[in-house]
Amino acid sequence: MTTDTEALLAALAAAPRQALPATRLAALVRAAGVDAGRFAGALAALADGGRVAVLDPPPPDRHLADTDLRVVAAVAGPAGDDPADAYRRARQAWEEILRGLLAAHRCQ
Repeated sequence: MTTDTEALLAALAAAPRQALPATRLAALVRAAGVDAGRFAGALAALADGGRVAVLDPPPPDRHLADTDLRVVAAVAGPAGDDPADAYRRARQAWEEILRGLLAAHRCQ
């Protein structure tokens, strides 16, 4: 495991539900020196290795079509063997984000 992937997993471990929007996760690890390119590589490596689940929901509004709405959740268990739980936690985080977006968003 690289320092970059360790930084991502540490940030997720400290998060509620061990799940965060990808943009928030990127901002948190940027403080550890992980730039956007390295973030993308580390996230892909973790997803390919089954260490994280990445939920990529469709935009709920056309104004959000170009927005990164992905939610990343750590896969629990010492062997990284519980992807269903990780996707459930990512979905819960997304639903909370979506409620906030829809409560505050007003189309013009």
